[in-house]
Amino acid sequence: MRISIISAALLVALSASPTFADDCAHTGGTVTVCADYWRAQDLQELHGVFYSAATMSLSKASCVAPGAVFQFHAARNIITDEISQRHNDIMITRIWTRFPLLAKEIVRGGWLNKLDYTVKTGRDLEVFGVPMCYDT
Repeated sequence: MRISIISAALLVALSASPTFADDCAHTGGTVTVCADYWRAQDLQELHGVFYSAATMSLSKASCVAPGAVFQFHAARNIITDEISQRHNDIMITRIWTRFPLLAKEIVRGGWLNKLDYTVKTGRDLEVFGVPMCYDT
């Protein structure tokens, strides 16, 4: 009886917690999970704020709202807390599939070489070939 009550409580807690999709869509998360998530998505308009691994959403952007915010930083190894070049490469590869000029700028500017955020708006990304979504 006690096990089933604990199991039921755990099930309720898990169902109420954010999903990987929620994390990958805006707040970020594990690079490999988010890369798989975005690989499976259709093209879509991007509005809002995208942190960390959620910046890979750009790989499936049909367009980006001028006021959308993208916060890039280096991926970290969850065990050592050091910068993970392997995970940075995954992020760059995902973005490169859609916007190679942007991926080149991310590398050139060292956006993924530091743990603090490099913050860009949708409008900032337009010069790198990212189309803007304008309300009609």
